[in-house]
Amino acid sequence: MRWPLLIDPQLQGIKWVTALETERVGDFELTSNKFIVLQLSHKNWLREMKEALQNGWTVMIENLGEEVDSVLEPILMRQVIRRGHNEFMRVAGEDVTYDHGFRLYLQTKLSNPHYRPEIAAQCTILNFLVTETGLEDQLLAKVVYQEEPELEAHAAKLMADFNQYKIQLRELENQLLEKLANAPDDILSDVELIEGLENTKKTATEIQEAVIKGREMQVTTTKARNQYMNVASEASMLYFMIIQLSGVNHMYQYSLDSFLVFFNKALKSAPDNEDLEQRVENLRLELRFTIYKWIARGLFTKDTHILLSMLTFQLLKNGTVGGVNDPSGSVGYREDMLTFLLLGQSNNELTGPLDENPLDWLPETCWSSICGLTDIDEFSNFSGKAFVL
Repeated sequence: MRWPLLIDPQLQGIKWVTALETERVGDFELTSNKFIVLQLSHKNWLREMKEALQNGWTVMIENLGEEVDSVLEPILMRQVIRRGHNEFMRVAGEDVTYDHGFRLYLQTKLSNPHYRPEIAAQCTILNFLVTETGLEDQLLAKVVYQEEPELEAHAAKLMADFNQYKIQLRELENQLLEKLANAPDDILSDVELIEGLENTKKTATEIQEAVIKGREMQVTTTKARNQYMNVASEASMLYFMIIQLSGVNHMYQYSLDSFLVFFNKALKSAPDNEDLEQRVENLRLELRFTIYKWIARGLFTKDTHILLSMLTFQLLKNGTVGGVNDPSGSVGYREDMLTFLLLGQSNNELTGPLDENPLDWLPETCWSSICGLTDIDEFSNFSGKAFVL
């Protein structure tokens, strides 16, 4: 088994591991289950690591860079030395007693780290990088919990029940295989085995019936939750839009936690309305304006136009402008038009011949872009003759 290395720029992985390990430690009274978090920049991290190895503690090393300290190599490679009945691990030139209860997690905030091949071979790399769809699901849960907490609690219970059913079925399968593997040659003569198989079959049937009933309830619950999908979709779009601002200026860095603060603020400040459709629209517009105000006040004035342009193009692309919700795209968004607007078009990209420039004052690069407009259907009749006075 290799120690896990979490690629976790949004810090979701470390939160999940911390909650998991804290709960696990809480189930035991033994001090050997202690959970500690270290950083390699801390002064006494090596001393605490040795204590963890000796006592069988669980360690989380957070904020790793692309280079891993060579002191950790014996731990990552599990280079355990046996001397009599004791086991040791050589760390920083010192033999440290090794307890098999020791567990290690590694975490980095880098979104696309490049580690040496040996690090990838020694660790199991887990990518916790949030995707737009994954974030959308998380935000949908938060919206529904805010608006209809009972509905979200019911959905969470259904999911937990499904997971429990899967565990029970797997345990029943293992028990069945174990009984059959240890069965005598004449299976029919073993009354206890036959009764056990009957009970296993009965339990499996009950679980399958519960799963079918649960799926029927899940369909209704999912339909009710999806009424708030527009809010979650726009929130996810806004987050992935603002993290692209780091390409404009490296100072524009926004964490998921800070985004969620303003996300929750928008949900609470949106105007109430008894009509569900209008309430969803109020949530969406309030969210959009709240996130825009938060981001705009931290930008240089010249960059606010970039933010507005990004927001406008994204809304056009999604078919949601103001109160308009038109996924068919009839609001006027065209990918080829946007590409032309942002990048222009060079001579070698033109599908037709380049007309002679009739205007002495117009640069050739601008003239080629004007001729390139004719490749777009809406500008197919756009002619240079229109510029001749």
